[in-house]
Parts: sequence; structure tokens; C-alpha cells
Amino acid sequence: MTVSGSSTAGAAPQQPDCPLNEIYVPECGVLWGIYTETAEGRNPYTSVLDLESDIGRQFDFVHRYHDFSNQGSQGRFPDQWEQQLGADDERMLLINWTTRIHGTDERVSWDEVDSGAYDESVIRPVAQRLKDWGKPVFLAFDHEAEGNRRPGQGDGWDYVQAWRHIYDVFEQMGVDNVVWTWLHVGWTGHEETTPNFYPGDDYVDWIGYDPFNYYVCRDNEWRSPGEAFGTWYNWLQRNGFDHKPIMLGEYGTVADPENEWAQAEWYRNLVPALEKYPNIKAVAQFNTYKHCDTRVSTRPDVLEAFADAGRHDYVTLDR
Repeated sequence: MTVSGSSTAGAAPQQPDCPLNEIYVPECGVLWGIYTETAEGRNPYTSVLDLESDIGRQFDFVHRYHDFSNQGSQGRFPDQWEQQLGADDERMLLINWTTRIHGTDERVSWDEVDSGAYDESVIRPVAQRLKDWGKPVFLAFDHEAEGNRRPGQGDGWDYVQAWRHIYDVFEQMGVDNVVWTWLHVGWTGHEETTPNFYPGDDYVDWIGYDPFNYYVCRDNEWRSPGEAFGTWYNWLQRNGFDHKPIMLGEYGTVADPENEWAQAEWYRNLVPALEKYPNIKAVAQFNTYKHCDTRVSTRPDVLEAFADAGRHDYVTLDR
């Protein structure tokens, strides 16, 4: 994976067909990513490798979640598995950094973050580790904040100030391998709220949302990939966000209990849908059973359809 403009000593490297720019936007097509649950008897590294073996290609980036404790495996990142995943620039990381403390469900308030109360204990140590690691990282702070906030955390203004404070600390410390990725809900019903949570163009490199076809799991209508992605994409284009690259930080579909072939067909229609929305430049399948089962490995035909999508020319160009 080559960032446009980079070079190495010695012989000139072969030029990629579809290079990435300085904020890791591909010149064409999309980056192919994954969040996958850790399989029994496996660690996050081998779980990703197992899935890559199943689909016959390497992922461009891996989505991982960490909390605001700066303690243990949940709060200290990049952890050993992420460092293995990103070794030799093989895969980039998307780190979803939440103010929820895993295990206790305690939430850090945004105004405390903005006040500097966590600068020395959390923010600066994280910034230094990422800087020292030096590999490309998409960093998302409190994804889906407008839909997931708890009483006492604050409102959109508080979230924006917390984001900007973290950004400023990273800037002061010279962290130049982090790309700031604003992930929001992306569901209709949040149109009046979402803009209040936008940190601003100067503080955001990518914007993203999390579209799903949850169907009967959430008592919704069945939505094709185009229907799942398109409504909010079009809203973004009409409302001043058309100049930023878009990431689907989480996406996927459940099965249809009345049509056993529908889930595989959904993935067969995935790339044609993405091709209709050219500002979508990165996608991460949410391969887990959290509230709804969006795993691609539950049926051979679903896995095969997902693998075929991942080998499509649109997402397999040399980076």
C-alpha cells in the first residue's frame, strides 16, 4: 500500500495503479475493511488472517475499538495485535476511541475532556504511542455521538470542543500519521441533530456513517445495499459534506428468515451499489453478532458472495 508522493532509497518503486493521497484517500475505487469478532481460540490478529484466508484477499484496513482508560488491552493502543496487523504497512487501522470505559460502562464527559483533565493521563500518552508507532491510522473519537450519548456527557457543542481539544493536543505533539475520521449515525431522524456534532472542516479529514440492513432484527423494511447507503449519502451531498471522502465505518446485513438466499444476494449487489456513490472511499464490514447478526461466515454462500465482492476490480486495485 503506497501513499502518493512517498519514496524509498535505492531503485524506484513500481508505481501503484491506484495510490493513496496524504490522508489515505484512494485515487480510485474504495478501501476494503473489516471489523471481525475474535473467533474462539484465536486472537484479533489470527481472526483477521483466518477471514482473509477464507475470502482470498487481504483487507486494506481493520476496524478496532478502544476506550478512554489508557489502561490494559481496552485502553492502550495500538496493542500487540494491531501492531502485527499493521506491520510492514500491510493494513491500516481504524481506531474507534470511545469515552465509554469498557467493563464498567462509565462515560467520560466531553467537557472534562475539553478542560484538559485527561491530557496527561490519557490523551498525551495515546498520542505519543501512535506517533512512535508511525503507521497510518484512521482515528474516530466517540463514533455515533449524536445517537449514543448518555445523560451528563454533554451536547453537540461539548462534543465538538472535546474533539477539537484532542486534535489540538495531537497537533502540538506533531502526530502526523493520524487521519481524523468523524463517524456518525447516518440514519434519517437525525438530520436536525447531526450538524451540531460536526467538529468542522479544519478538524476532520474523512466523514463516515454506519448503514445496515437490520430488517426483522430491528423491525425494519428490507433494504438493499443501495437503499441502505444511498439515503444518507444523498443527504450529505445536499447539506455541505460533499467535499469530504466518506467511510462506511460499519455496514452489513442480517439474513432474511423467509428467503435463505437473500443475504448472499445482498453482498452480490454490494459493489454495484458502491460504484453509484463515488464519494464513498472506504468500507468496513461489521462482522459480528452484537445486537443483530451481520456475520458473513454463517453460511458458505454468504461468505462466497462477500469474497467475490472483495475481489472485484473496484476494491482490489494496487495501492
